[in-house]
Amino acid sequence: MSVVVANAGCGGARMPFRAGRIDAVEAGPAGVPEPDTPMDTTRSTFAKAGFSESEMIALVACGHTLGGVHSRNNPHITGLDPTPDTVTKFDSTFDDFDNKIATEYLKGNTSNPLVVGKNETLNSDKRIFASDGNKTIQDLGCTKNGFKTACADVFTRMIDTVPSAVQLTEPIEAVDIKPYVGLSLGENGSIAFSGRVRVRTTEDTGRDVSDLTVHLSFADRNGEGTVTVPTTLDEGGVTYGLWGETFVWYQFETVIPAASGISKNGGGSGYPLDDALLYQASASCVDRTSVNNERTFTVTAAVREDRAADPVKMELVRLVRRQGIIHRQLVVETVDLAATADEGESGYVTFQGQIQLPTNGWSTSFDLVLGGGEKEVRLDFLKTQTFPELLGGRAALGDAGEEAERFPDASIDGRRLRLRVYEDYEDATQIVVTCAMPFKV
Repeated sequence: MSVVVANAGCGGARMPFRAGRIDAVEAGPAGVPEPDTPMDTTRSTFAKAGFSESEMIALVACGHTLGGVHSRNNPHITGLDPTPDTVTKFDSTFDDFDNKIATEYLKGNTSNPLVVGKNETLNSDKRIFASDGNKTIQDLGCTKNGFKTACADVFTRMIDTVPSAVQLTEPIEAVDIKPYVGLSLGENGSIAFSGRVRVRTTEDTGRDVSDLTVHLSFADRNGEGTVTVPTTLDEGGVTYGLWGETFVWYQFETVIPAASGISKNGGGSGYPLDDALLYQASASCVDRTSVNNERTFTVTAAVREDRAADPVKMELVRLVRRQGIIHRQLVVETVDLAATADEGESGYVTFQGQIQLPTNGWSTSFDLVLGGGEKEVRLDFLKTQTFPELLGGRAALGDAGEEAERFPDASIDGRRLRLRVYEDYEDATQIVVTCAMPFKV
């Protein structure tokens, strides 16, 4: 993913991204070619990784279209003193993703220290570019767009070269219309139905934000009736993605009678919803207090009474440190949730579970699972969160009006409580926190 993002951020051509890679648990074979590596050895190293001679040349040229060589690390290449650190650029447009690395080499006016260095033994770019009689480097120097496309192709080959046991997904593309929907048990036997809808508005979609109207339609639990929920344009405005992708957001919030519930609609073309399992975010949190470098995470779910006999569990991703490896191992740990109480006339039963998380690794994701087989209901990729806020050791929960009286700097904004929080920072930093808890207003 870092290659795809960096390539896009530097102005490269569009690259597909496929998921499914597995973290390496040990270093690969030693022997990355150095500037003084003989040409035959360099060619053999790339061949072992599955790259042809022309792909080898393209990888080097594309990798060296940006940046340069630091004198601090390679004074023998730059010919400059290690201090102060000086960067000798690969080409004249070292901060622009273009084909100058190729055209300047072909014209003989390059500053590339791996081409024009005084020590021929260290001129690895020169040897590599000339290894096929300059054919590939000439092709790369023809046009700027052609260079970018060739680089995107060879970068894709590089990151998609994985062990035979690894199966990558199909390319992941931005979804045109993507709902982020939440269901939770509210007050008075109701279900709170809220969320946001992201709409892709990139130029090729032909969508004009000023002409857009977004609404949601759903049926009740039995698939009957149609209820329309309007949305409002999010105050946040436009967000941006790779390669000029643009998106606008719409938000919605309504209440559904728990007795009738909700289900998907649209003959299979809609967004799947199941009210058998509800995540109670307002009653789920990671304790802010650490004990023996651990924090307690409490998760709460509401299960419809007719499914309350089915097992309920949480599958949490634990981040485990590994000696000598930067990336933490992702280990899935299962925690069974137990029924704690029913919610009266709502028709739901509350389930809870707890797990200890390390203080330096409490922020993670988890899934909630109800039942199994064809009747399994899952809520995926939920995020752990700390207790909404503590002021002077007191939780900022309860009635919003009461909180405003207790904390003069608090302000009520709809069903959300905005609190100005002052911590004991030396610079008296003011932090504004918005708690999205279901306060009574």
